[in-house]
Amino acid sequence: MNVPKLKFVASVCLSCSLVLSVSSGPVFAATTQSQLKDKLNTIQDQKQKNKESISKSKRKLSKNQDKQDAVVEAIKTTDKKISTLNGRISSTQTVIDQNKLKMEQLKETINKINQRIDARGEILRGRIRTMYISGGAVNYLDVLMGAKSFGNFLDRLLALKMITDQDNRIINDQKKDKQIQQKQQRKAAECSRANNACVT
Repeated sequence: MNVPKLKFVASVCLSCSLVLSVSSGPVFAATTQSQLKDKLNTIQDQKQKNKESISKSKRKLSKNQDKQDAVVEAIKTTDKKISTLNGRISSTQTVIDQNKLKMEQLKETINKINQRIDARGEILRGRIRTMYISGGAVNYLDVLMGAKSFGNFLDRLLALKMITDQDNRIINDQKKDKQIQQKQQRKAAECSRANNACVT
């Protein structure tokens, strides 16, 4: 090949490459700058969206925290109510236990009264039976008239008075115990029906 032709081809290639590089440089730079601005705008838009999303998330978190705080307060209030109710239950249980004890005491008292009433009842029935069999008041007259002396008469009179006083005391005690028995039985009935404290 010829050197001048080679020089010519080389100069044409060099010229073309210079023309291409000079003409395509600003176009490439303009395209790249425009793309960069678009990308920058897109990134800024995305950044703004992210900020809004973060702001929404923070608001949701704040609302959730408020809800959690409200639930915690409700739990605390419920715990206080439960504690108060447990205290009431405890005091009510104490009253119930006291009532049970008082009921037992009332039953014991009633049983003792019943025993005394039964024992005196037997004594009184025996006395009445004896008086009926022996003729009652006539027997007292026989005792008094059978005295050998005035001193013996006074001794017999004193003995009859003691017997009569004892009979009267037994009858009065019997009446009192029956009244007490009825009163205690009413208390026991009221105590077993009522939820409040038994009155002793």
